[in-house]
Amino acid sequence: MTTILRSVSLVALLFPARMALAQDYPVPYLTGDGKYQYVDAATMQPVFSGTFDMAQPFRSGIALAEVQGHHRYLLPSGQQAMNITFAEGNSFRGDRAVIYRDGASQLINKQGKTIPPNENIQEWTIAEGRAVVVNKAGKAGYIDVESGLQTVPVIYEAARAYSEGLAAIRQNNKWGFIDKSGRNVVPAIYDDVTAFGEGLAGVRVNNKWGAIDMNGRMVISPRFEKITSFASGHAFVQITNGSWGIIDRNGNASNVRLPFQTIYPLSEGLSGFMHDNLWGFVDANGKIIIQPAYIRASSFVDGIAMVIKGNQRFYIDKQGREFRNK
Repeated sequence: MTTILRSVSLVALLFPARMALAQDYPVPYLTGDGKYQYVDAATMQPVFSGTFDMAQPFRSGIALAEVQGHHRYLLPSGQQAMNITFAEGNSFRGDRAVIYRDGASQLINKQGKTIPPNENIQEWTIAEGRAVVVNKAGKAGYIDVESGLQTVPVIYEAARAYSEGLAAIRQNNKWGFIDKSGRNVVPAIYDDVTAFGEGLAGVRVNNKWGAIDMNGRMVISPRFEKITSFASGHAFVQITNGSWGIIDRNGNASNVRLPFQTIYPLSEGLSGFMHDNLWGFVDANGKIIIQPAYIRASSFVDGIAMVIKGNQRFYIDKQGREFRNK
């Protein structure tokens, strides 16, 4: 369960149109003794006392932190947000979060109240008011995070978070898309798919990637080795092994060639990329904004990203400022 919950935290999720940036709240700062404090983003001075063995950024006004194996949620004042501790948890997504307590995953609200869960649920991923749920048999479906009621039966081999109102599901080892009522919108005929972005989704056919629109119409013929989700009118595509390019919504490629091993979809204007086994960040035009220096990196969310350098895990902002004691 620990692995499941931590992997979910890196999943790209859709947030309400106007949310405070992480820099509007205290930011986790790695101290010299390997502990974390919450600091002012501008001055990097502590905002409240106390250190933590693990600290995540504030999401929806609440941060997840851990001391000696006990997780809790914090307010920007440093006070505990609710009178509960638990073994594992995820950051809040809107008004909901997932914790692991008493041998089961539980969906909670900001008051710490448990939304009635299905006792067989093993995994939760929240986006657009829906949670992906997976039972002990490995079948996936969806529930409404407000009510906890099932909206799509737990019948799929795999399911991914909703994006732009559609979710990718796998049936008979093929991928397609359903809407929030569970209606099949795009038939499950593809070897793999990306999430929808700006009305387009990448699809893999015979080991080549193209893109479809939200009606399932192929708008970019499958001819690329890989493709990311669309953002800002563009997607990154792998032309050959170790060489990426940029295409527009019609599939037209720019002259830019990027010698990367892999690259993330754009998130808040920047994409993580790997070069020589190190991660950095580029903008939508492929210009390097943060040089590759990290052995691991997440996408930017609310203005900051998690990175690992050596044996240190810490956060950076879009200017590459590192929130750590060097």
